[in-house]
Amino acid sequence: MTVGGAITGEIGRGLVVLVGIERGDALAQVEQAARKLAGLRLFADGDGAMNLDLAAVEGKLLLVPNFTVAGSLARGRRPSFDRAARPEVAEPLIEALVSALGERGVPVATGRFGADMELELVNDGPVTFVLEFPGADRGTDKSRRQAEVEQLPASQLREELSAARLSALKFQLHPHFLFNTLHSISSLLDDDVGTAREMIAALSDLLRHTLDGSNAQEITLGEELETVDLYLAIERIRFQDRLQLVRNVEPETLSALVPSLLLQPLVENAIVHGVAERDQPSVVEIAARAAAGKLIIEVVNDEAPRKPANRQPSGVGLLNTCARLRRLYGDEASLELLAAAGKVRVQVTLPWHAEGPHAEEPL
Repeated sequence: MTVGGAITGEIGRGLVVLVGIERGDALAQVEQAARKLAGLRLFADGDGAMNLDLAAVEGKLLLVPNFTVAGSLARGRRPSFDRAARPEVAEPLIEALVSALGERGVPVATGRFGADMELELVNDGPVTFVLEFPGADRGTDKSRRQAEVEQLPASQLREELSAARLSALKFQLHPHFLFNTLHSISSLLDDDVGTAREMIAALSDLLRHTLDGSNAQEITLGEELETVDLYLAIERIRFQDRLQLVRNVEPETLSALVPSLLLQPLVENAIVHGVAERDQPSVVEIAARAAAGKLIIEVVNDEAPRKPANRQPSGVGLLNTCARLRRLYGDEASLELLAAAGKVRVQVTLPWHAEGPHAEEPL
């Protein structure tokens, strides 16, 4: 698939999926679609029967966002696209579908939302089909909810949509973290029951803290570090002396506001791709400083052997963090992942705003 002559996505064996988002679609339909696509048995086994899914044939999925899929010829002789969701609604749902498929182990290549895309396809069959996942509001074109939505001011719609996007992205992080932690506990049960119990107790403390905490999208950096400390208590039990922590946080930055659950996936990334892949002790550093109207947060870890020198953010935690930053701050925030001199550095830059005496940027 190309956009403007540049390749944006390509696959070998696998599925090409044209995705249209209709009015009334939501995250429930995204989850249904991801579950269905990941489990479809469309590839032939040794007997020629369609018994194998994408994972079994090591296939990939090429996802093409296409609003015309939501078109209708029910009336007249020209297609109507009234059922298609507006771009500001459809795009985050497309992004959520890519993320949900990734969580299920399906490699996904995509086009570019809203762009003119050229697709070259070699179709060796055996099937082409349509999947529909009706939303709760789908049915008559003038359902009660649709009529209510059409009466809302555009600004209110944007606010509601933004809040829904952020909440969805935030809570995608929880199952990702829980899976990794429970896997660690499971690996200890056969060899070290006492340590496994310590980790379960630490996990309980973290979950209790999370459930009792604020539902606000932003909290102070000091509060965020409290959550990270509870997470690190789990990882200290797991890695013992192999995990060495350094914190260089300027005191005035503790009142700065940051997205809740910002640091945990960054620290987890440093541990999973750094500490866990090294036999010798490894350092993870958390740093924060204010500069030129910005809050700069860094998570640095020792680079694991045989890792590429520079990488784009990948994995559920980092990708969701990038998406949340875009939703909250637009172009005012950034996340960079760099490697040099044996260190991997994730740097997050946020616009400065704070609570209390440091509401203004420190001099």
